Order: sequence, then C-alpha cells, then structure tokens
Amino acid sequence: MNNNCNLVSCLFLLLSFAFPSTHSQHVRRASTYNDESPPFVPGGFGSDPLDSNEPELNLDEQDQGIRNGFDIPPLPWFAVFQGGTLCGGSLIHGDIVLTAAHCVDDNGLPPRVRVGAGDYYNGGIVTDVVDGVLHPSWSWRRSSDPDLAVLKLSYFLPNQVAIVNDDNSIPAATQPSVFAMGFGLVNDNAVSRTLKGGLIPYVDDCSRQSYTYNRTRHLCADSRQTATCGGDSGAPVTLGMSSNLQVGINSYSNGKCSSQTIDVYTRVSVFADWIKEQVCALSARPPEYCFTEAPTEAATTISPTTTDTVDNSETMDPSETDAPTGAATSAATGAATGAASYR
Repeated sequence: MNNNCNLVSCLFLLLSFAFPSTHSQHVRRASTYNDESPPFVPGGFGSDPLDSNEPELNLDEQDQGIRNGFDIPPLPWFAVFQGGTLCGGSLIHGDIVLTAAHCVDDNGLPPRVRVGAGDYYNGGIVTDVVDGVLHPSWSWRRSSDPDLAVLKLSYFLPNQVAIVNDDNSIPAATQPSVFAMGFGLVNDNAVSRTLKGGLIPYVDDCSRQSYTYNRTRHLCADSRQTATCGGDSGAPVTLGMSSNLQVGINSYSNGKCSSQTIDVYTRVSVFADWIKEQVCALSARPPEYCFTEAPTEAATTISPTTTDTVDNSETMDPSETDAPTGAATSAATGAATGAASYR
C-alpha cells in the first residue's frame, strides 16, 4: 500500500474500512492476464493477506495434487480459472460459477474458466467469464468475513451442477470427513497439472486453533495429514468424492502447505439465499426458483465494457448454447499464534 497519500485520499480509505458497503461488490475485469504465463496463487503463504506480491508457479505434469491427495476423475461441475490467478470454483447453474471472493478481489475476473476437466490444459469446456459479484460484506481486513463470489459465464453449459447446501445442520458434528479438490499446490513450491482430491477429517469447532474462525460462517478440517494448499482456493468442498452437494468453499489455512494444521472453508448454507439472488440476477436462464420464491436484497452489478471470445477448440457448439444477455491458494484465518494464509 502506498504510504504517500494526501489528506482526502487517506480519509476516504479510513472511512471505507470503518463503513463497508452494504451492496454486493462488482468485480473489475483484469487486463494483464496472459495464457502463456504461469498462474500465480493469491495471498502468498504465511504472509500478510494484504500483500499482493504473489509468487508465480509453473505447472509441472509430474507433480501430485493436493498434499497427500490422489487422482480423481473429471467432475462435470468443477471449474478452474484459466489465465492469471490459479483458483477453483463450482458450476452451480448452467452459466454461474461459485468461488472465493479473495480469488477475484485484487486480481479481477479470470478471462475464462475450464469446466469439467481433469487436466488444467485439456478437456472439459472452456468459456469466458463476463461478470462477477463479491459478497457485500467481504473484506481482506477481516478473514472471518464471507469469502465468496459469483461469476457469470458467457455460455450456458449443459453440465451436471453442484448443489449448494442450504441446511445449516449439514455437516453434522459427527461427520467423519469432508472431500476437498483442486489443481493447487502439493508442497510449498509446486502445483498440480491434474485434478486431485482428498478426504480431510472434519472438525466441528476450530475456535482454539484459529482466532479468526467463525463457527457460524465457517467449516473446519484437520489438515495435518491431508491438506488443500495454495491454488485450491474457491474450489468446492463436499461430503465425498461421489457427492455433488457442496457444503463449503475453500478459503484459508493457518500456515504454509507443508506445515498447516487446519483448513477453513466458507459454510455455504449460511449464504444460500444470497447465492440464489445472484443466480437469479445474473443468469441468462434463471432457474425456476427465481420466479417462485420471494427475493430479498438484490445485488448491484455493472455490465463489463468488453468480453472475451470463447475458445471454440475447447467449447461446445455455440448453436447448442445461449449467449449472455448482458451484465453481469487456501484458507484465510490465522492460527491464534500465526498469520492468516489465503490460498
């Protein structure tokens, strides 16, 4: 952050932190993405989450996924950013992806996502991202704030989607484990080219391990053995590899990939109504519930000034899809004795 600010700009910054906006935050489009450059992981590792000097990491075909994870088959609803930031997401409606707010807050929208692939570079369907909305209460300053965002795709995909859990009693306190996935780090220096997954022991309450953990808004897992790492941010968390019921969004951890002890995920059931509102506001084909359920507070979105073209070599035939009608690396808390580490 620049320390040389005039009185007016400094006052504005202070007021913006003291009185955060109550409207959903529209995500700006980044202009510096280059598909030829290696992706980078947002937030650094064991560093101040406000630090935007992310390391650039090459994708290595020989690396082995989530730490102590394993190969998993392509999931039709799993999405990975293409170009720039390395983050995951979930297709929750034909043209809507759910991800983490910190994946797009500083770096803008990814130019496109690849959906339903088991390889970062091949397979699945590649389509442009044309708009996005952050949760209105999200802030880098408070890692307990809602770390979630919704992205609008340029095409409506026919894939099976992830179901956003809206039951706060799931997972149950006795749930043995949760299933996490992603193309992120396998150690502190290398990310995976292929999609990996892992069962991570579920912990009902991590208050003693992390002072920024919020039991209402977060889910927690014991990552001493198997862990998600940088680059897995935004990826869905389910109750098992065969389940498409999404209970969490990969958010942050309490240390580096090799030494962290807990994973923290955004609990999606708490924000299910807000997520539905964004789907209704952004989708070119809103689901039926948009017309049968009374909406609450509407999101504020702004149309992008430009859109990217679809990579037709990897996408479905445009004649089989709907064009958009218009606008639209891990857990973030810190342990009580350590700094927060966004993936």
